[in-house]
Amino acid sequence: MERYPRTCSVTGEGMYEGWCFCDGQDYAKYEDGAIKLAKEYGYDSIDEAYDDEAVYWTQWEDDDIDEDE
Repeated sequence: MERYPRTCSVTGEGMYEGWCFCDGQDYAKYEDGAIKLAKEYGYDSIDEAYDDEAVYWTQWEDDDIDEDE
């Protein structure tokens, strides 16, 4: 089974890049999922969430995989 550094909170898919919400409470692999999560957090748009520093886009590497999971 392939392991990934993060799992998308919306689709359940593994991810190496995407949006991180509220310091790792949620992750989104795709933009539509990021928009959905931003709205669930009470923002009107992903840009509003960025402005409030509630979300950022990033990439993870293989060495970011948590081997304890």
